[in-house]
Amino acid sequence: MPQIDFDGANSLVKTDKIQGQSGTTVTVPTGHTVAITDADRLTIAGTAVKAGALGAWNLIGTSEASTSASLTVTGLDSTYDNYAIGISDITPSSDIQNAYIRLGDSSGIDSGASDYAYHLMRNKSNSGSYAGQASSSTSSIQMGAVGTGTGEGMGGMLYLSRPADGTLYPVIHGTYTSYYVNTYVLESGVITGVRLSGISVDRVQIFIGAGNIVTGRLTVWGISHT
Repeated sequence: MPQIDFDGANSLVKTDKIQGQSGTTVTVPTGHTVAITDADRLTIAGTAVKAGALGAWNLIGTSEASTSASLTVTGLDSTYDNYAIGISDITPSSDIQNAYIRLGDSSGIDSGASDYAYHLMRNKSNSGSYAGQASSSTSSIQMGAVGTGTGEGMGGMLYLSRPADGTLYPVIHGTYTSYYVNTYVLESGVITGVRLSGISVDRVQIFIGAGNIVTGRLTVWGISHT
């Protein structure tokens, strides 16, 4: 049976197809990589994809709650022009509290009384009306409300559309969904916010208005533009 040797530092193998034996998969030994140089000839499960798409979202960091005062991810820099901010399964220690997001640099998280401006569009399942909240000068960017009961919680996807060395003030935008059973309300919303100065953002933080974050996760990815 033919064998491909990956041990040679300069080995080159040219082939139309690599297939594992029946019932097995093709594996690459520890310490070695497979480089895909032809972006137009990569197929996964019968679907052609561009090789660059596999690394389009690159993990910057993640923080999981365990009755935590806040969740913070650091490591953002000028490598990416856009960052994705994933918020999942957030539950608070105090019932029906608003969640908030804020940014920071190497000096720490910015929480001054006039550091941010935002607009929050809130929609609720018990009302056909839109509720808007806004501030042109505040200490954080508000998200939706979240409760403590069984099945309650909040999640969302936000984006930071500005590299650490950008000229635009750091802007946040995205959506969230939360559910709090006490009033049988499903809430969703659209968030836009800005840090009112051109700081070199290297961290993102979420927290609850009162109490701690009992469970949940904050994850940040850098989105490649190539």
